[in-house]
Amino acid sequence: MRAKPGKEQDLRDALEALIQPTRQEEGYINYDLHQGIEDPSLFYLYENWETVDTRAISPDTALRLSRALGTSDRFWMNLQTRYDLAVQLARHRAELDKIARLVT
Repeated sequence: MRAKPGKEQDLRDALEALIQPTRQEEGYINYDLHQGIEDPSLFYLYENWETVDTRAISPDTALRLSRALGTSDRFWMNLQTRYDLAVQLARHRAELDKIARLVT
């Protein structure tokens, strides 16, 4: 992501504030923040988790991301929900296809 001009340190501070809460989440391995050397307005986040199932955006993380990135907290929670539904559909499609609709 790219910081607004003059806001590089503010963005770095906001992203660094996410590190400690992220370390508390189940399945956390690492969360690395990198800032561009040639272009210090560029920031990269690299996260690793034990399994995909434990790598969820928590409400706390959604609130922090929304403040730092100028989005809504619901955007992040909806993104997580859509992902969770897609994973479950992929896992259980054959079983779900067998369920008969009971109402018109």
